[in-house]
Amino acid sequence: MARLRYLCENMMIPSPYDIRPGDANSEEARLLGSYAFASSPETETPEQVERRTAMRVTDRTFLSYVDDVALAKVAIVPMTTNVRGTVVPMGGISGVASMPIARRGGHIRELLHRAIKDMHEQGEVVSALYPFKSSYYEKFGYAKWPVPKWMHVSPDALSPYLAAEKTGVVKHRLSGEAIDDVATVMKQAQRTMHGLSLFQRPKQDAWLSFNKSWAMTVHEGDDVTAAIVYRIDINKQELIVDTGFWSTLNGYLQVLDFLARHVDQIKTVRMPVLPDEQPHMWTTQDGSIEIITNDADSWGPAMARIVTVSGLTGIGAGNGSVCLTVTDVQAPWNNGTFTFTGDSGLLLVHEGGMAQGEVTIHGLSTLIFTGGDARLLPIRGWGRVNNEAVDALARIFPPVEPVIGAMF
Repeated sequence: MARLRYLCENMMIPSPYDIRPGDANSEEARLLGSYAFASSPETETPEQVERRTAMRVTDRTFLSYVDDVALAKVAIVPMTTNVRGTVVPMGGISGVASMPIARRGGHIRELLHRAIKDMHEQGEVVSALYPFKSSYYEKFGYAKWPVPKWMHVSPDALSPYLAAEKTGVVKHRLSGEAIDDVATVMKQAQRTMHGLSLFQRPKQDAWLSFNKSWAMTVHEGDDVTAAIVYRIDINKQELIVDTGFWSTLNGYLQVLDFLARHVDQIKTVRMPVLPDEQPHMWTTQDGSIEIITNDADSWGPAMARIVTVSGLTGIGAGNGSVCLTVTDVQAPWNNGTFTFTGDSGLLLVHEGGMAQGEVTIHGLSTLIFTGGDARLLPIRGWGRVNNEAVDALARIFPPVEPVIGAMF
């Protein structure tokens, strides 16, 4: 720390940048993360060290050095995600941090360039992150997803589900004791839920083990058909569902039954609203369900970008064909003209063709992840396509609502 203090007091940041792969659990990486995201300086307890070590075991970290002192870092979290019905490898950007002397010196820019290149080399087709400021990450090709929705519902409003006919077995335990069952349900959900992103098992298992949560799972024969991972804040009298998925009607009813049983313990259940979910249909009690998009406990909307355009072959698509010239400042392998053809429900991407317009990687990412209206691309400075291409893009990439699920 003495050397870091000397640098802060006496040096300007030089160029070129000294970017190196690093250990996500090294002391220098920990200090950078602690300075950016925690009260600092801090001394970790043995339990905190154990949790951090387990949570970062799969992360790939890059650090920027000046005179062998790490002044900035970026971590890549290897994940998978569903892109229009197809599960593909994803890199989650996390732990973006720098010391004050390195800020506005281009270190994070160079680290993100290196991270995008690394994700391409590792075969991670797309990337996502949670921005501190959307406009900053837009400069690196990321486009914003819709704001996530949460519901507040009174357990009393769910009381009719106590009497509903249900089958199977409900298990209730600490989340660390339900790792395999929760992982099974989450993997099932990812197969059909656009945008749903999962950690690799070591990180996912660590999240369930160390986050001090409860788990409720539903078992129908040999199948696990529902799971919620939740916490109770007794001061707020609130039950907070961090993760909740179901694959059968019975699993769905069992979850609502379970939540209703907390009527004399808590006032409110807080849980994410899944795509196509209609919680206002759960009850006839006026005012018993509130849909929110932001509160003190919410994570904001994620952002995502295409890392490798050619890697989109095989995702879901409607019928049609369109040829676009793609521009990507950070990823030169994406620059060029590509033809996107939807046939029999799947997308085929190949290089070449007669371009019907131009699109930046931001614009293409928006079309892929949310199905935005291509007529709006010029307003954002994300390109321009002809009328025929507008119609084709609407058919190939119809509107969808992504839900990321994971927090990183």
